[in-house]
Amino acid sequence: MRINIDVLFPKVPCAYLSIDAMDIAGEQQIDVDHNLFKRRMDLQGNILDQPEKEELGDPSDEFIKAIKKLENNTADVCESCYGAETDELRCCNTCEDVREAYRRKGWAFNNPDSIEQCKREGWSEKLKQQKNEGCQVYGYLEVNKVAGNFHFAPGKSFQQHHVHVHDLQPFGGEKFNLTHHVNHLSFGTDIPGRVNPLDGHKITAKQGEDMRGFTGG
Repeated sequence: MRINIDVLFPKVPCAYLSIDAMDIAGEQQIDVDHNLFKRRMDLQGNILDQPEKEELGDPSDEFIKAIKKLENNTADVCESCYGAETDELRCCNTCEDVREAYRRKGWAFNNPDSIEQCKREGWSEKLKQQKNEGCQVYGYLEVNKVAGNFHFAPGKSFQQHHVHVHDLQPFGGEKFNLTHHVNHLSFGTDIPGRVNPLDGHKITAKQGEDMRGFTGG
């Protein structure tokens, strides 16, 4: 089933924002076909950059340019995963590789400045650069037609003791304002003239007190 999305978060930077699709058992759906993009916006709603494709559960697409620059240089290199190596992921040549290795282990990624790959890519600097920005998320998800939900939240997600959590430690205890404007949200094929009840819906959240999810079945 296709889920069509266009949501603006005027107070959450794209580099902070993560998107996840979950099934009814609370398991993250990893192999979800999607065409979702995040577009950086300033606090006045002006576009700051070209949109970039988003990976579910991963707020790091803003660093893809730095990663691409390293690809040619790291083809024959095998850097450390800092104890999080697995049979499937033996080498961590980028900051995102390390974050993914930690995610698979269920470890919190709480000190990026101690990770050589992250220092090299300026991971912390990019978070600081986008601190006073907003983010528009738009596109679609293709999910199995079973009960579940998708949600937006700050921080990279991972499973810990069969519980779905988001790692906020890289953000240093910062509070988040998840005020959001639903420009469009629909399920299935868009039909001209059909009224989608959440279109144009605006939620003003108190800082650090809001979490939103959308369910489907």
